[in-house]
Amino acid sequence: MRRESSSGDNVANVQAKKLSPWIEVGTSLLAVISKGCKVTFARSMRGVSMLLSLRATVAVAALFASVLAPTAHAADTNVLFIFDASGSMKKEIEGKPRIDVAIGAFVKTVLAMPQSTRTGLMMFGARRSKDCSDIEMISPIGAQDTNMLVLPMAGLQAKGETPIAEAIRQGSESFKEFQGANNSIVLLTDGIEECGGDPCAAAEAVKSMGIDLKVNIVGFTLDPSQRAAIECLASTTGGTYYDAANADALTESLAQATETEAVAQPEPPPAEPALPAVKPRKVIFTEEFEGTDLSPENWEVVNQNTDSYIVEKGNLMTISAATGGLANAELANVFKLKQALPEGDYTVTAKFKIEFATGTESVTLGLFEDKDNFIAASLNAWYARYGEDWLETDLTKMSKGEATGFKAKSMVTSGTGYADAPSYVAAVNAIEQPITLKLVKEGREFRAAANFAGQKDDKGEPVWMTTEPISSLRPPSALVLTTSQSASEGGESTFFIDSITIDVPAE
Repeated sequence: MRRESSSGDNVANVQAKKLSPWIEVGTSLLAVISKGCKVTFARSMRGVSMLLSLRATVAVAALFASVLAPTAHAADTNVLFIFDASGSMKKEIEGKPRIDVAIGAFVKTVLAMPQSTRTGLMMFGARRSKDCSDIEMISPIGAQDTNMLVLPMAGLQAKGETPIAEAIRQGSESFKEFQGANNSIVLLTDGIEECGGDPCAAAEAVKSMGIDLKVNIVGFTLDPSQRAAIECLASTTGGTYYDAANADALTESLAQATETEAVAQPEPPPAEPALPAVKPRKVIFTEEFEGTDLSPENWEVVNQNTDSYIVEKGNLMTISAATGGLANAELANVFKLKQALPEGDYTVTAKFKIEFATGTESVTLGLFEDKDNFIAASLNAWYARYGEDWLETDLTKMSKGEATGFKAKSMVTSGTGYADAPSYVAAVNAIEQPITLKLVKEGREFRAAANFAGQKDDKGEPVWMTTEPISSLRPPSALVLTTSQSASEGGESTFFIDSITIDVPAE
């Protein structure tokens, strides 16, 4: 039964708590847009905002912004924002839905932009789910004051698909009348193409228009393979790709993406070689676990135990206390992909989080025939109690019951290691997640690689635990995912699988 508030004050307090993130954004924005004007109503604005809806709060902030902003001058800089409101934006980062974090960063960026810049706003995925045609031009370039772009953000919800290539095509048409100006598209996205389009072909089409249009990409929580799938949009058009792994990085990246276009620069700075070895890739399969159950078209569950897994909040959540991995014929909930893998080279990538509890947690991506014939790439935690403790990437080939393989270790301790399992668990849980696990096929060789988001070198680059390769002339053809424990320590382990992708070299 819902417990009703006993007074009007309590209702206001509940409403204020829900709106507090937006109230803080609105108040800080007033300080930014005042540009030195004496604004004495900020405290009053906070109090009044507690009684307003989210839409009204943002609308009031935009109204004050337009009143206080300087008069616009003739512009030769044009920016079209393309905002991703697809279903994956429902997922949380730092305890908040991605879309709320993205809206906050967008609002701050827009209200801090020079008034001489013409701006426009396009969205995709904001109106309908499972509809690749859901692309909407909210405000054409220069149609209204930049500050008024804040208004459509009130009440925005993440719903649909990610038609990046088509959105870029439609958005580029808006710049034909601005030929010769300083033109850019700023794409804010947390995903990759999902609607059969070709982002690289779209980039070539933009380049061939001859209107000096650059595409800047702000990739929100994208991993290296996802970045590689869409980075050609920026590189082909002379734009820049910006990585944004959290809220602060997103705000900073949006500011950089717009500042680069708002200030004339004789020579653009050289692109940072963040991923020098990454070649163009094409994603052929993506699973982000939307909805309330696994897609029956995509997945079969071997040894199904519905009490130990559920699909919710954009994750496949599993619980396991079993050991043995794929070599355990009775291992519950082996998630088997029904779609066939490509015949040539490919990479399978899983992103996930683990609530380390026993120090023996294990996640496996594999090619599976049965318990005696498989290839498994695993991320294992290992608390040895009396010896070394570590995290490891394990690559195992089981052929007719004979096992071979390699390991790559990280966070290795020596001697007595951690005093007890709780100490080890605390140390592992302190490493920033999510975790990325890859199974890579090149020719007849397979490798495994894993990385925690918090594992970085002195230059801030990801540190990968990558195994030596193993070879297989006739590997099993079925892709599987499973969770288990690397040893029996007692207690359950909980896993949250965020996504699985399969990509191949771009032709």
